[in-house]
Amino acid sequence: MNPVRLQLSGFLSYRDPVEISFEGINLACISGQNGAGKSSILDSITWVLFGKARGKDEDIINSRADAAEVVLDFTYENSLYRVQRSKPRNKTTVLEFMIQDDTGRWRTLTESSLRATEDRIQQVLRLDYDTFINASFFLQGKADQFAQQRPGERKHILSNVLGLEIWETYRVQAAKNIRAQESGRNGIAGQLQGIEEELAREPEYKNQLKQLETELGHLTELLDTKSAALEAAVQQENMLKSLQKSLEEKTIRWHSDQQRLAGVQQQLEQRIQEKEKYQQALAAAPEIEQEYQTWLKDRQQLEHWEVLAARQRAVTEKRSTQQAVIEKKQAELTTLLNALRQRQAEVDTKAAEMPEIEQSLERLRAEAELLAGQKQHMGELNEQREALRVANSEVDLNLQATVRDLGSLTERIARLGEAEEELCPVCKKPLSAAERRQMVSDLQAEKVDREAHQRELAGQLQANKGRMKTIIDQLNNLTSLDARIQHNHQNLSREEARLAQIREVSQKFQNEFLPQLTAVETSLENEDYEPAARAAILALDAEAGQIGYDAAAHEAVHQSEQRRRTSEDQKRTVDHARATLMPLEREISTLAASIASEQHSLEQLTVEKQQSEQEVQQLKSRLPDRKGLESEVVALKEQVNRKNIEVGGAQGRIKNLDYHRKRQKSLLARRDEIQRQISLLKQLERAFSKDGIPALLIEQALPEIETQANDLLERLSNGAMALKFETQADYKDNKRSDKKETLDIKISDASGAYREYEMYSGGEAFRVNFAIRLALSRVLAHRAGARLQTLVIDEGFGSQDTDGRQRLIEAINQVRSDFEKILVITHLEELKDAFPARIEVEKGTSGSTVRVQVL
Repeated sequence: MNPVRLQLSGFLSYRDPVEISFEGINLACISGQNGAGKSSILDSITWVLFGKARGKDEDIINSRADAAEVVLDFTYENSLYRVQRSKPRNKTTVLEFMIQDDTGRWRTLTESSLRATEDRIQQVLRLDYDTFINASFFLQGKADQFAQQRPGERKHILSNVLGLEIWETYRVQAAKNIRAQESGRNGIAGQLQGIEEELAREPEYKNQLKQLETELGHLTELLDTKSAALEAAVQQENMLKSLQKSLEEKTIRWHSDQQRLAGVQQQLEQRIQEKEKYQQALAAAPEIEQEYQTWLKDRQQLEHWEVLAARQRAVTEKRSTQQAVIEKKQAELTTLLNALRQRQAEVDTKAAEMPEIEQSLERLRAEAELLAGQKQHMGELNEQREALRVANSEVDLNLQATVRDLGSLTERIARLGEAEEELCPVCKKPLSAAERRQMVSDLQAEKVDREAHQRELAGQLQANKGRMKTIIDQLNNLTSLDARIQHNHQNLSREEARLAQIREVSQKFQNEFLPQLTAVETSLENEDYEPAARAAILALDAEAGQIGYDAAAHEAVHQSEQRRRTSEDQKRTVDHARATLMPLEREISTLAASIASEQHSLEQLTVEKQQSEQEVQQLKSRLPDRKGLESEVVALKEQVNRKNIEVGGAQGRIKNLDYHRKRQKSLLARRDEIQRQISLLKQLERAFSKDGIPALLIEQALPEIETQANDLLERLSNGAMALKFETQADYKDNKRSDKKETLDIKISDASGAYREYEMYSGGEAFRVNFAIRLALSRVLAHRAGARLQTLVIDEGFGSQDTDGRQRLIEAINQVRSDFEKILVITHLEELKDAFPARIEVEKGTSGSTVRVQVL
């Protein structure tokens, strides 16, 4: 994979869009201060290709951006590809994969899902994330990690680099499966023991069944006997119930006949009383008929007076109607008058408030002018604060750079003072003692200037902080200004509205309601309202005088008619007595004959009822104890049921023995199969352990790593050095003939003699470290079927001395022809000139920016 163009936006420290072109670059340094965003460039490459970076997806989004987006164009095997990955905040990730065709247009390779598209990218690169990192990235502090470990730890590190830790996962899973199978085998052993114990009880179960069947036969015979006795008792009870029902019916008839006889006797007495009453009414008939005639005359006179009274009421109702019209109009005018006088009082009250409102308006307008001035002053203070903030940021950056320069100068002065021989930083030639002293003097003079500049910047920063505090204090005093302005505007609008409303209401009353108030007062005083109703009342009074109605005479006739009104009912009673007396005498004779017949029937029914009562008593005395028999039958049935259950249980236990025999055979076969599985899994566990397949894979990889490392080491040492790996060594105990597992590094120098890695100096050890690390990268890429075209070194130049930095630069130049692109990350300014191309990263207020220079 050879990067061609990288575009970042909203990714980590890169808030604004940044584009990096790698075209024409074979070896370049990525430089910048710590925290500027150099390593973020590497994170963006791994994130766009594999969706993995140092943080979670939400963490990689710049805090001042809505989304993170990275676009990478790269070549691989003569094809140009483009990967574009974007992650909006709180939304899902979008991934696009494209390839450029022969016409220069992009053709999509994006799959139906994010995971499928990531798999497609890995298929093209023939690398996953871990292999890509281990093969292409030399991370800080990792180049010498392998060689400087103890021999026993080297195998572990090599296993991790080669991705062999998966075999430990397989071993753990195999051990887990062994424990599961052993647990199943132990469970089967318990089941087999229970089955064997159950089969041994077969004779006992058969004897129990025989005894239970005998007991069941005895209980069944006894139950049949008691059930027959109970059935006979039930039949006798049914016969008794039939006799009791017949007795109840006769008793009901006897009571019914008695009630009917009493009713006829009572009816006869009532008819005799009615006959006597009618005879008394006929004796007073002459006086009743005379009183009735007088009542008819009173009734005729009362009807005459009722006609006159109706006419009088009609006139009175009409007069009341007209009077109500007048009174209603008077009430309406009075209500209107009161409402107009109340409105006049309200208008006068509101008008009295006008001077106070006008004074309030003058005060509020003056306050508004004062607040406007304060608002303008607040804006000026904000502008001053922003200008000071920008100035402070620039001063602080200059101060930090000065401090770094002072540290670098101090280090260079100390190094020149201690070393006997020093190279010129420009021409890289040795310096004489005089030249070194002159350089120390120049550096010390520069240091004095830098210290003075530092103090000047610190003083300027302190002064700016004092000015900033003063401005912030003034702004804090004006924090509530907007609220005060809004409150003043609201009060001013409210008072102006109140004044306009009062003036409008006062003018409206003068124009509309004052003339109406004067007219209503005049009309009530003169009583000139509703003239038609007043004329109608005078005419109705005259008509009432012409009717001639006398209320006293009307009342006298009414009282006389009321006193004689009962004569109408008495006359009706006399007429009814004359018509009813003869039929009543015939009914009395019929009722007397019916009573004699009913008494004879009742005597016969009484004799039949007494005979039925004797039969019921006799049958009751002969009834057996049915409840006792029922209890015995129920108890026997329960015993029979329980015994049947016991017999069924005994039969089931005997029948279940056949199932246990089949189950025993099945469990034995299953136990043997599990034991076979355990044996196979233990073989797998041994094969997956560190001494199994991983050890074989390491043994296979070491020759290839050794060959690659020696190829590089020969070039780095001009053929003076070579290395070899030894995986077995003798024990210190001479009595042991076997070998111990190890991973020693033996290195030969120009003399051809091999020595331990630990015996070599810093420069020689560095070449070995670099060769082994680069060999591991090549082997990883080769095993993945991928081409290793790009190398990224984040090895930390700042942690090494001058010799170490120089050795690393020389090693990089030795292998630069093996790669399409080598990128070296550093924050040291003095190393920029060692590289033909620079990718300079700076971080400002708007985020990180990148500038590419090709020399």
